[in-house]
Amino acid sequence: MEVIAKFTQDGLARAKQAHRLFVTLTYAQSLDGSIAAVRADNPSLTVRLVQGQIHARGITSVMVEGGASILTSCLMVQAIDSQFLSHGIVTIAPLFVGGLKGVAALLPAYPRLHPVQVASLGKDVVMFGPFAPPQ
Repeated sequence: MEVIAKFTQDGLARAKQAHRLFVTLTYAQSLDGSIAAVRADNPSLTVRLVQGQIHARGITSVMVEGGASILTSCLMVQAIDSQFLSHGIVTIAPLFVGGLKGVAALLPAYPRLHPVQVASLGKDVVMFGPFAPPQ
């Protein structure tokens, strides 16, 4: 575990020196492909814990990418602390996978829309199109 901590600290120092973001991935895999272990008794990090660690290191800009679970976690913190997030960017793939439980039994034939069209409707963005044949 000490080796992982040292590797993480070194990576953070290099990223900070190069004015680059330091990214923690769900799979504990770094961008260069090396793998770090995740403790079995605590496999997930809380948004608040990560925020505190990022702030303590002087990092002021972070991109969070994930699915329904991480998005919900961030939005829950934002509902309590309106200063938590400054911007939001939502990218929607024209692919229907359900919620957290999803429709895993359909893998890899998730229903997809193609071709996709996008339109603004007041404050909403609407994505629409015909269902494409399974891939």
